[in-house]
Amino acid sequence: MRHIALAIAVAALAGCGKERPAAPAASPAWRLEPVMTLAGPPDTGWTRLKDVVADAAGNVYVLDEGAAQIRVFDSAGAPLRIIGRKGAGPGEFGEAYGMGIGWLGDTLAVLDPANARLGRLTPEGTWIGSWPVKRITGSAVRLHQATISAVYAPDWRPLGDKAQSLLVRYAAAGPGDTLVLPERLPDPPGAIVCPSPGGAIRFFAVPFAPGIVSEPAPGGELATARTDGYRVAFVSPRGDTIRTVGRSVEPVSVSDSEWTAGVREYEEFRSKNPGANCDPSSPPRVRVKPIIRALFFDDAGRLWVERRSAGGDLLDVFDPAGKLLGTMPAPAHDEDIPLYVRGNRLYAVQVDAETGAQGIRVYRVIRPAV
Repeated sequence: MRHIALAIAVAALAGCGKERPAAPAASPAWRLEPVMTLAGPPDTGWTRLKDVVADAAGNVYVLDEGAAQIRVFDSAGAPLRIIGRKGAGPGEFGEAYGMGIGWLGDTLAVLDPANARLGRLTPEGTWIGSWPVKRITGSAVRLHQATISAVYAPDWRPLGDKAQSLLVRYAAAGPGDTLVLPERLPDPPGAIVCPSPGGAIRFFAVPFAPGIVSEPAPGGELATARTDGYRVAFVSPRGDTIRTVGRSVEPVSVSDSEWTAGVREYEEFRSKNPGANCDPSSPPRVRVKPIIRALFFDDAGRLWVERRSAGGDLLDVFDPAGKLLGTMPAPAHDEDIPLYVRGNRLYAVQVDAETGAQGIRVYRVIRPAV
């Protein structure tokens, strides 16, 4: 069971309940063909990978957050250069959780919350300048790529006695529109809060609890969905639902063994701290797994939906008009690091089950001939 790394209070999501859209026609079967694997430096390995992107030529940019540097490889996997180092000067990055990389056209954008800035560099690593951002850190914090020429960085503003979470759009001209992130679901609870003597607070995630996933869309809207259904709403900055995309799919049950393993850390904590005043006192039993795992967009503006199925995780691909283009098995990947697609290649950060070492697997997306 994971501790919640970052708690965010945000505005309510409307109209994305458990309704099931009508099933579209069967989707064409796409597939992934492995191309190469990028390992870490031979002396140290990767310290803590956070992001991977590619440029138009297929060169790969790997952000090692722990080392505060970006390692660049060519399209065949040969090392090209290293960008950045720890520090606060031009071309340097702070050591903190919450970094991210993306593109502003041909300019590399680097989210650097430890230095409270969004840095801009050439692909060769030359420092161009920066814009200020808030010092928001945590494993859930990252940079969102909306189109190949715009990214969104996390922000917040006061809302009564709470903090409203936002995403601020950055393009070549600087910061622009703001999107409001929807509030996490109040029921069933997705977390258990356990105050301890001395003022410390422990957070435990409820395994398989439904939630909300959101991603800025190419048109300036927010694509957002409850994970316990398959209905993605495109919401304008004013909060209006512009259109929806969905499918009818079968949920996957949570077995007793999976549930027991998921709550083991919490149960061990309670056995050692019987007087802890946890809220709720025990996690509500979740019967089915969330359907949607993640949303993201590729450089052509297509929506990719990562979802669960009884046979394993799948990726559904929709065109900008919402037409289902294809479905393929999803590759295993670090769940804290989103998949990335540019051109006909998909990039996934994977974790070795035995050693815990991270690596980058590159795939070619194979579509059926029309």
